[in-house]
Amino acid sequence: MTVPSTPPAPTVLVIGGFLSSPPVYGPLREPLLARGAGHVEVAQNWTPDWILSVRRGGGAIATRAARALLRAVDEADGVPLLVVGHSTGGGEVARYIGRHG
Repeated sequence: MTVPSTPPAPTVLVIGGFLSSPPVYGPLREPLLARGAGHVEVAQNWTPDWILSVRRGGGAIATRAARALLRAVDEADGVPLLVVGHSTGGGEVARYIGRHG
């Protein structure tokens, strides 16, 4: 009889809304880790470069949150990845899925 191996603990990436920052969602870190997450990252969505990009007609893919999402997916390497997007952060996640599947 083969005993199934335990899957690795998931990485959780939280991408907040436009005016939120890591201190807003940071309190989620400890409860998620206590419930079995292997790593929790809270990405900042609001940055001055994003504001300038939007004013100049650029896309939101240049935000730190989008870069954090791309990095998390690249680094997942077989580890389950749970991405939580709230408000504008949810838009970041939807854009990623639309572009990359």
